[in-house]
Amino acid sequence: MLKRDVLLGSFALALGAALLAPASLALAESGGGPGATSSASVAASAAPRFGFDGFLLGAFIGGKWVSDEDLLENEDFREHRVRGGETCRVYGFSAPESGVATLEPPGDDPHIRPMTARTSSGASVGTGRARLLVTGGHNAMPRTAQILPTDNAQYKKIVADYLAARGLSSAKPNIVQLLRVDLDGDGKDEVLIAAQNEVSEDERFSFAPDRPLLTPMMSPTGVPLRKAGHYSVLLLRRVVGGQAKNIALAEFISKKNAPADADPFTDSAWVHKIVAVADLNGDGVMEIVTAEAFLRGHWYRVYETKGASSRKVLENGVLGD
Repeated sequence: MLKRDVLLGSFALALGAALLAPASLALAESGGGPGATSSASVAASAAPRFGFDGFLLGAFIGGKWVSDEDLLENEDFREHRVRGGETCRVYGFSAPESGVATLEPPGDDPHIRPMTARTSSGASVGTGRARLLVTGGHNAMPRTAQILPTDNAQYKKIVADYLAARGLSSAKPNIVQLLRVDLDGDGKDEVLIAAQNEVSEDERFSFAPDRPLLTPMMSPTGVPLRKAGHYSVLLLRRVVGGQAKNIALAEFISKKNAPADADPFTDSAWVHKIVAVADLNGDGVMEIVTAEAFLRGHWYRVYETKGASSRKVLENGVLGD
């Protein structure tokens, strides 16, 4: 959930120990410590919980998505909370990583909801590593997203047409990510498109796999105030009912400049990136994990898709001052 009272810099400092070398790990979750376990504990260990880049995203319990906040504060989910010591699988953008990882205790700060792990070699996996952590024992990457060249003329036209339909007829299509993946396992590939014209890829921003969108995670983030013609869109291209459709996961489109007395919260541009495509809840259908940033904040969000629709089901992030 959104934490307006948490500085991005504070989050980075609190999880600074997680900025060690990238880990290689994969292990289905076990039920916890040695000895007998209650049926509630066994059920809790089987419920998938997930995080990305050091942020706890939430869980899937009883057929429902459970937010990071509810997981840690709602007494109904007490048995499912991350306590430290649980084993998990760790995924890079294109594949699970080998080895063993154990979740770390989440700490006592009520404003920060982290999910970090440590490998058997002692390396920490958390903020800055851009890795997905998943408990529950299932394979969260049954299919792999293929990275395509971003200079594809066909998809540039699709982006240009999409922007023109939203009032940006002269905007140059700038695709920063183009992915092909079978999300639902029906044998038909979908295409994911990230396009934006607000920031350049440099030491601060990255659209490459296995890297955070934003480094370092500090406020202000470096995302500019909005200008007329600014855009950042995440599109799912899918055939529905025999027709190819563009389904917006997230978008920012600006038709006017920020005012002279701009508010950094309401007049900022937004930048988006696809950071993971994975089956988080084990139902065989892959969700899409995104990074989304504006001038004073940064989030990771999870979208599920069905047919011609998409919806945000989980998010965790921080706001600066």
